[in-house]
Amino acid sequence: MADWDNCFRVVRDLTATIRFMALMSAFARRFVRSLVLLSLLALSGCIGIGDMFEEKRHLSGDYYVERPDEGIYLFVEGKSSSVTGHIQQIGWNQQYIIFMDTNSPQPWSLIVVKEHRRLAITEAERTATEGLKDVPILNPSEAWNRAK
Repeated sequence: MADWDNCFRVVRDLTATIRFMALMSAFARRFVRSLVLLSLLALSGCIGIGDMFEEKRHLSGDYYVERPDEGIYLFVEGKSSSVTGHIQQIGWNQQYIIFMDTNSPQPWSLIVVKEHRRLAITEAERTATEGLKDVPILNPSEAWNRAK
């Protein structure tokens, strides 16, 4: 009878150990999974893969603006960094986005929305070109309020 008692005790202890190990394994898996997800989330914010907490407002086509600080910056869907410097003035319609920013040596930069093509133009070209001369030019605050 003592042998059976020992056998039952061993089986009971072994079962308890297996259950404990299974629980610890599940806990360890959840913990590691959570740790990896938090690390990826933190890393994505540090390396500039879009700030998930930053509001973005659509302009035209794939283009949108974000306001991470005092000014606004122009982005295109699928890219993690701004396609402009700090925007000083901007205007847009369905075909074009025209702006002045801190990175551009020319007075105006023009983006042809459907082609994703960027050109430098002068003030004279802007005011003389059909389709551009009627685009209202806004300061960053006005542009932010007008964007959707």
